[in-house]
Amino acid sequence: PDGRIAGVAPWCLTRENGLGVFPVGEIAFLGREGVTGDYLDVFAEPGEHGNVLRACLDALSGDSSWDLLRVSDVLETSPTLGALIEESRSRGLAVVPGKTRVCPYLSLPSTWDGFLASVSGNLRSNLRRKEKKLSALGMRVEEAHGAAIGPALETLFALHAARWETKGRAGNFLDPRLRAFHHDVAPTLDRENAVGLWTAILEGRPAASIYGFRHGSRFLYYQAGFDPAFAEHGVGFAIMGHAIRRSIEAGLTGFDYLRGEEEYKRRWTDRARHTRTLVLARPSLRGLAWRTLTSGKETAKRLLGRAEPSLSR
Repeated sequence: PDGRIAGVAPWCLTRENGLGVFPVGEIAFLGREGVTGDYLDVFAEPGEHGNVLRACLDALSGDSSWDLLRVSDVLETSPTLGALIEESRSRGLAVVPGKTRVCPYLSLPSTWDGFLASVSGNLRSNLRRKEKKLSALGMRVEEAHGAAIGPALETLFALHAARWETKGRAGNFLDPRLRAFHHDVAPTLDRENAVGLWTAILEGRPAASIYGFRHGSRFLYYQAGFDPAFAEHGVGFAIMGHAIRRSIEAGLTGFDYLRGEEEYKRRWTDRARHTRTLVLARPSLRGLAWRTLTSGKETAKRLLGRAEPSLSR
């Protein structure tokens, strides 16, 4: 009523192929594909999530172009989830639970020695051994800022692709639009001291790279890559340790691995946050058909005994 902005819902409308059978209009978060946002949510002033979501759904109620509203990768502690469920009840919208995602993380102590004391003896021994070996081989680590950001990103893209080629896959930076996005965003964030981009140099050439973002008191790990020719030296493991050490030295208190339960993350931590997805389906023909097909698919998965793994909280 006072004209102030209480919140923003960064959604977009797409035309999705509903379970490979028919097209559905789906409203979902910007950034859920391509750049793969991991902690998505509605932006709202404290205590205003319910009002913001109510206003958004009011605005969407007269729009017939959508069948589904997918709110994905929202922290399970977010008030958005409860507010959406509450609003759906009065609007005839069916709520279908989606995937639960696991986001491993480390709590960081105030010193590197404190971190080494907090991890397992095996991890501590491996880290010290690899650091000592790579130091003897002359490895150095460069941190990119300013004009060095662009070339360092290109190195990351190349090393990331090289790593995934060994698995017969193209990696996550194949799309030139995604590479252009990072070339646009990283320099801007660097000016706010919000980028961490390190490259390990061994035998005169890039051996490994790691890339992430500083947000508040946490470092958000985004991507990494390494030259398979140096895999036996553990350069990927070593540069992860370097990023953790630099985060501690910067006074950060958390190192967040974001979404995914890859084995290399398990080597560093067994703690995780969880995000959830809710899909609100309209009582339209396509919305009802999507619900019916989804229900059948989930029943089949349960009968096959498929369960999503999870790290401890």
